[in-house]
Amino acid sequence: MTRWKRSIYYLLTLGLVAVTTTGCWDRVEINDLALVVARGIDMTEDGKLMSTIEIVNPSAMSQGMTGTGGQSNAKPFLIVSGSGKDIGDISGKMQEKLSRRIFTAHRRILIIGEKLAKHGIENVIDHFTREPANRLRSYVLVARGTTAKEVLEQTYPLERITSEGIREMQMSELSVSTTIKDLVTMLSEEGGDPICAVIELNKNIDKNKVPFHLNGSAVFRNGKLVQYLDDTLTRGILWARDEMRQGIITFTIPKQTGYITVRLIHSATKVTPEVHGNHATMHIRIKTEGYVMENNTKLDLSNPEYVDICNTYMSKAIATRIQKAIDATKKTDTDPVSFGEYIHRSQLSQWQRIKGQWRKIIPTMQLDVKVNTQIRRVGMDGPGLEWKQDEVKK
Repeated sequence: MTRWKRSIYYLLTLGLVAVTTTGCWDRVEINDLALVVARGIDMTEDGKLMSTIEIVNPSAMSQGMTGTGGQSNAKPFLIVSGSGKDIGDISGKMQEKLSRRIFTAHRRILIIGEKLAKHGIENVIDHFTREPANRLRSYVLVARGTTAKEVLEQTYPLERITSEGIREMQMSELSVSTTIKDLVTMLSEEGGDPICAVIELNKNIDKNKVPFHLNGSAVFRNGKLVQYLDDTLTRGILWARDEMRQGIITFTIPKQTGYITVRLIHSATKVTPEVHGNHATMHIRIKTEGYVMENNTKLDLSNPEYVDICNTYMSKAIATRIQKAIDATKKTDTDPVSFGEYIHRSQLSQWQRIKGQWRKIIPTMQLDVKVNTQIRRVGMDGPGLEWKQDEVKK
């Protein structure tokens, strides 16, 4: 092959490669996208679905960050709602209201209204697992006593965008943190029921005050909301689920005045199921560590003997919380800890035998809870400063 033929061959090859590998044919510029950061889903009075999305308002956000362009009363987010037969139908109708293409890959929060949660969420969740653009790490919450739309319409004073405030609350890990992926996994489990956080509007909402707060958890059965748990019971469930990453526990010492408050720094839970016939026992072993935040008792915690006493009664307080939480869920025959899944994984033959009766076994299930607590630090002072020296037990 001559030099000129070789050159032509190379040029043709490069041209063919350039034509066949060009990209960006379906690109969408960022200024043509409506970035959805939160979605709420409710059920209307006539049984239809209503979806509400929170969209970032880029012009208001840029003015707030740069401080240019003069003062603007524009909100940093836009709320758009629509109703229809399903989420896909509603999304099409909402798109007709917007000049930009709806983009859900940045959605961080999914709020479900109480009425829809009680009716059932399984058909709704299908959309979020089927559409590739959806973000499965979005946190899921139930709006107690109100609609998801009303929650998203609030203005949160500490953050420019309402959903960002909710996301930060969920990331604190002080309550249940359930993502869409977690919810789908729990819905598909043979031996377990979904649980997610509850958000509730505050009474007498003022624009300068926090408009909402997290309040316990919501427990589902067969995809329907059947029970609310308060903060104390929710933490008992978190202990059993090995999801108590951080938190504060306050307890008393018998025959002592005052309270001791400990902040957790580490916790690990191990669950071992035991099945005999149609009876199940769950052996729960917990190791936890913490440090004393406050001591209002007369005990001088610089004395190791009193620290051991605190370890003992803190362990009892944790075990009591777990027992009360499970007792509460037994009333609705639910299993938010997924005890049934522990049996399914470790004793498959036993699970195959009892899975059809699991709902009936739950109310009679026994717990064997043992907690090993280690208080690592007691602070700079042993006794409470409010006590006189002759009142302190050294």
